[in-house]
Amino acid sequence: MTHDLSPSSNNLFLSSNNCRVPSPSRQLQQQRRSPLDDDNEGFQQESPFGIDPSDSVGGSNPLEKDLLCAKLTSIGFSPDDFRPVLIEAQLSGLGLTSVNAIRDFRNLQIVRMRNNKLRCLHPLNLLTFLTVLDAANNEIESSEELMPNACLEVVDLSQNRIKRLGDWSFNPRLRILKLAGNAIASLEGNLRDNALLQHLDLSENLLESLEDLPPSLSIEELLVANNRIKSLQGVEA
Repeated sequence: MTHDLSPSSNNLFLSSNNCRVPSPSRQLQQQRRSPLDDDNEGFQQESPFGIDPSDSVGGSNPLEKDLLCAKLTSIGFSPDDFRPVLIEAQLSGLGLTSVNAIRDFRNLQIVRMRNNKLRCLHPLNLLTFLTVLDAANNEIESSEELMPNACLEVVDLSQNRIKRLGDWSFNPRLRILKLAGNAIASLEGNLRDNALLQHLDLSENLLESLEDLPPSLSIEELLVANNRIKSLQGVEA
């Protein structure tokens, strides 16, 4: 499916690039609210991705289980047996360097941990029911640890240190993906299988082209402001 740039359908936000866009497309589009917008404040097994490197670094501030228990909110139902369980963890703004304690809370479906000092996403890959993740404004370098999280629908990894778009084909339910403010230089990766993806924010990266954007996507809102884009090759009007 092609990416329509007309304001009556899909929105392409291209301001602060070097590319000239027809005047209707210059209109700034108000970003839609997502489940992540509500939080702008502040199972024991081995992970195939290894141990969080932050645990071995001086000045670490790992998440303690007592603190985690105090930060659990929102009652929902376990997808396994429909028991009432706590499904949301509010861990934003705590200066955390690792969240290993979260591995024992398998029923978590929403994790908000923006504004910390996390360098990786281990052990979130163990939370098989995770649907919403807000890990913006950390020091995360890769999204690969989210590959096992097949239930993910909303992900915010804005303002981190990610250099590669990554492979999101293992997250087929993904609807909203925010990667603004990273160091992504190309769209090489895998979004071809993300048919449900509606909102993709790649603002404030190092992109020079949109040529590798899969034509099969039906994205409603694509944000690429403040990149180095000089051409719209690969995006049909």
